[in-house]
Amino acid sequence: MHSTLNIGEGSAVEMGGTMEVPSFADAMIQTTATINIEGSTTPGALTAASLVFSPNESGVLNFNHSDTSGNYQFATPMTGPGRVYVRGGGTTTMTGNNSYTGPTSVTESTLRAGSATALSSSSGFSIGNLGILDTGTFSPTLSSLHNAGTVTMLAGGTSSTLTISGDYHGHGSILELNTVLGDSSAASQKLIVNGDAMGLTTLNITNLGGAGAQTTGNGILVVEVTGTPFGNFELPEPGFIQAGGFRYSLAKVGNNWYLQSEEQLEAAGPAASVVCDPSELNGADSQVATCKVSLSAAATADLPINLTLPAAHPRYTTTCSSPITVPANATEASCTITAVASDGANGADVTAVLAIAPPTVADAYTVTGPAAEVLIKAVEGRDGGGGDNGGGDNGGGAVPHKVPTMGAVGLMTLASILSLLGLRRVRKDRTPV
Repeated sequence: MHSTLNIGEGSAVEMGGTMEVPSFADAMIQTTATINIEGSTTPGALTAASLVFSPNESGVLNFNHSDTSGNYQFATPMTGPGRVYVRGGGTTTMTGNNSYTGPTSVTESTLRAGSATALSSSSGFSIGNLGILDTGTFSPTLSSLHNAGTVTMLAGGTSSTLTISGDYHGHGSILELNTVLGDSSAASQKLIVNGDAMGLTTLNITNLGGAGAQTTGNGILVVEVTGTPFGNFELPEPGFIQAGGFRYSLAKVGNNWYLQSEEQLEAAGPAASVVCDPSELNGADSQVATCKVSLSAAATADLPINLTLPAAHPRYTTTCSSPITVPANATEASCTITAVASDGANGADVTAVLAIAPPTVADAYTVTGPAAEVLIKAVEGRDGGGGDNGGGDNGGGAVPHKVPTMGAVGLMTLASILSLLGLRRVRKDRTPV
């Protein structure tokens, strides 16, 4: 014989005394009883001085509601060998003093501790792959735990613990806990297993204000196993936690698991160099040299490169400016140096020098290679006499010009013309008046 009590949306059942599920008299004749809490926004309410499950696990309490607001609370204390199921997709907060000995199952729902004794220390808990067990701000003890879903301790700061008096089974599950990522004395929540630890569990660790530090000895204790550690605990990908300049990994030492840190040196940025091509220009032709700033590896964001620019000079112009920006995911940026034709006042050879300067932000990049040099040549024959191509002393810098000469044929032609002019002159003088 089986009896069922459904307490639906907006309904309430109140008893001033003890509710027996089923009654002890019915239990003697193998009767079972089930209470279903249902609803979506205002799930059914059950209030009694206490709820006592009769022998032989013949009493069942189902939280079948779908209220996810977190407002639903169940305060009636429960004792006896009953079974408690949390399902339906809702969130149930237990606040009573519970000591029932039957199993507790959480599937596709959330069961939250609202008091220090809300989660019965005499019950074995089973969390399905979509179930969540939330220990709240408390440090509960469970008889045993099969975890295929998520157990979260994140509301409890860094001092709370979860103790399993029997065995712990991780079925590809998650355990969320808080740690101050510092040295080995740092505060941390802990999972304590007094029995054996089996299966695989991923530790999702939240850093509460730790700036990172070097751990010594075993490190920061996060899982303690008194029995035999048949299973394993691990961190999620990438397999470490970063805090400041330190990287924390999970290490098994004896039966326990610890967070151990290793100082990470900041990676230097890519190497930056500069080359100008061509390296020699003729000022008469206004030639252009292209100067390329190159990185050994592309950066993921725009990277400004500081430059030491060529000194100003009338023999060249430049489009180079500091800093020059190499775009994200690129390895090159360029600018130009253009020669200017020389005249009598600035006709010497001159060299334009462009170099990589140290970064403004430390390690943003490293300077490599020599500075780039571009030689601007003086125009041949127009040298001002004071530079590397100096043409000697020309009386204050005047440029001499060659006098044109005539060849032999030219001289003979000129002589013939002069002879004819002379003959014509003589004939004119001899003309009678």
